[in-house]
Amino acid sequence: MALTLSPDSIAQTATPSMVTVGMFDGVHAGHRFLLSALAGAARSRGLRPVALTFDRHPLSIIDPLRAPAMLAPLPERLAMMEACGCAAAAIHFDEATRQLSATQFMTTLRWQLGAETLLMGFNHRLGHDRLSTPGQYRQAAAEAGIEVKFAPPLPRHYGGAPVSSSAIREALQKGDARQAAEMLGRRYAIEGTVGYGQRIGRTLGFPTANISVEPAEMLIPAHGVYAAIAVAPDGQRHFAVVNIGVRPTVDTTVSPAVSVEAYLLGYEGDLYGSRLRIEFVERLRPERRFDSVSCLRSQIAADAEAARAVLSAEADKEMP
Repeated sequence: MALTLSPDSIAQTATPSMVTVGMFDGVHAGHRFLLSALAGAARSRGLRPVALTFDRHPLSIIDPLRAPAMLAPLPERLAMMEACGCAAAAIHFDEATRQLSATQFMTTLRWQLGAETLLMGFNHRLGHDRLSTPGQYRQAAAEAGIEVKFAPPLPRHYGGAPVSSSAIREALQKGDARQAAEMLGRRYAIEGTVGYGQRIGRTLGFPTANISVEPAEMLIPAHGVYAAIAVAPDGQRHFAVVNIGVRPTVDTTVSPAVSVEAYLLGYEGDLYGSRLRIEFVERLRPERRFDSVSCLRSQIAADAEAARAVLSAEADKEMP
């Protein structure tokens, strides 16, 4: 059994390696702690540090109804993993991969990647047999002909609990963009193509970019209005007000679709068909229905001023 790796060039080397495997969803502070530990330990032994993720969440195959929304698309995950000093690749997770035992998985790492050591996160599990103790994993590694080591937990906690992808999802689902950013080590971001909406914002004097988020598995934060940074295709960064929700004042359909709309403060260009990145800074208020379009227009103006104040203060903090 061979693992299908992307890029497959990661296996085209005779250099022995030290490997870690995980979903690394979001590549948050805890993940970067593990990856940095891997890079340092591997190089001290003259080994190549290799970090492997999966091209989809294993639960999307094992139990699709329980598969969580994602915190970063695969190309971004791989880039962030490489930034931690590791060679990075994605394993294609399918039914064959699912059926591998821990020993079979480790054996595959040994002959396909020249793995001499497997570094496991303190709460990570590997293989369909779901071994649960360090002793069981050491036994499986011995049978595979490699060594297994366990990384310590992240020394930094948030609110008394370890940093985790689940905790970050929970924060975003409550609209707490700042808490999510602290655990991620950066602002949570989504990207997508700007399409044609109903152009209601334009008639109100606040033209918005209607964003079709890609990939569709990405987590959409709680409904509400956010102060955000919009990154245009040319790399320019703009203050923005972002509304996530069902637009209850203007959309009275029975089951309105959730939309992500960004108003870039002071921007006058044409964004239709281009890709826009949104970095969430702070939730300003929940979504609500207004009594009239005039009231909505006044509130959008107030939201724009509130966002400008928040983002200006944020920019001042980031200045060297």
